[in-house]
Amino acid sequence: MSAMNKDHSKRPWFKSSFIYYHLPVIIYGSIIIIISSIPRLKPPDLKFYAADKLAHFVEYGIFSYLTFRSFVNIKPNMDLTMVWAISLIFLISFGLLDEYYQSFIPGRFSDLGDWLTDSLSAVLIVTFLWVRRRRLKEATK
Repeated sequence: MSAMNKDHSKRPWFKSSFIYYHLPVIIYGSIIIIISSIPRLKPPDLKFYAADKLAHFVEYGIFSYLTFRSFVNIKPNMDLTMVWAISLIFLISFGLLDEYYQSFIPGRFSDLGDWLTDSLSAVLIVTFLWVRRRRLKEATK
């Protein structure tokens, strides 16, 4: 039986499809919103240019991985291009809404550069995962 068609009903509770694939995205997205809600939050002074953008890139790189992994496991045999598109729409929209939300938090502000960095990370990571998944799928045919 292929890895994509495994019967998830026989997994232990901690490896259920929801807990294993989807809950991490919900938790990670919630952490992003919680951190965005902290008034006057200043990033640590890492003594190099664009440290803030690097943090955003890594943050959304992880979020992108978790999101693609979740969406690809929603429905067996879902079209990978559809998963790629839905993942990017979700991540880019989430980043935009997060930046907008920050404009209402005292001492915080929206930054177009942060949103562009988040979006670039999402595009690169989701596209990499999409290509990798397509190649693996073609190799198993």
